[in-house]
Amino acid sequence: MFYRILLSVAFVSTLILISCNQNNPNNSGSSNPIILNNLAFSIEESVYARLGEKISIDVNLHNYKDTAYELGGFDLYIAYKLNAMTFDSVSTGQMIEYCGWWYYTYRHYIDTVDRVEFGVVRIVSLSDHYFADPICLTPNDSSTNQIAQMHFSVKNDNSLRRQTIPIQFFWKDCGYNNVADLSGNDLYLSNRVISNGIDISRFDEYPNFTGYNASCDSLMESRRGNFYTIVDFFNGSVRIR
Repeated sequence: MFYRILLSVAFVSTLILISCNQNNPNNSGSSNPIILNNLAFSIEESVYARLGEKISIDVNLHNYKDTAYELGGFDLYIAYKLNAMTFDSVSTGQMIEYCGWWYYTYRHYIDTVDRVEFGVVRIVSLSDHYFADPICLTPNDSSTNQIAQMHFSVKNDNSLRRQTIPIQFFWKDCGYNNVADLSGNDLYLSNRVISNGIDISRFDEYPNFTGYNASCDSLMESRRGNFYTIVDFFNGSVRIR
């Protein structure tokens, strides 16, 4: 699992203090907006695209508490519909580039949920405090929160016109979508999952798109270190014209 990887490379982890504005990263105009008070990851929402067009979608990291979290790395899983888009690649985000994180990789594969196949993009990064730029400790530009940019090609299929295609965080077991602290001992897990301004988080059985499952409690309690369900995940979408 991801935390085992982090334990082996804890000596190259860095202290990254993320501070940014208090706006909802995926504000959908809902009359009951979600109030953010935790560490959060967001996928860019309402990206407009035409049939056959190549598009880029940002993945961002946010911190909405007065006390910033010490981050040593993250392991994200993001799913999309295979019938709507073709995966091309992932570019390193501006924050990762500027702050000089030590390790960054991704891979793409196909998985199944309720007999429906999805494309899944896994993004993993570990930080290196020995080479961290001072601005990474107190960033004041929200653009530095970009951690990845995913690249897709929209399929040239007329049946996709005027559809909204979800791009969402995906969980298959307790090791998915985890964030580790500077030491690699403490894990930050999902608190809420937000789609279109609505909290959809539930304790659904794995695999799911709704976040942390209480069945993981005993597993997490058996490992060294602590775990905290404090991370909010904001799903994104593509609107095809």
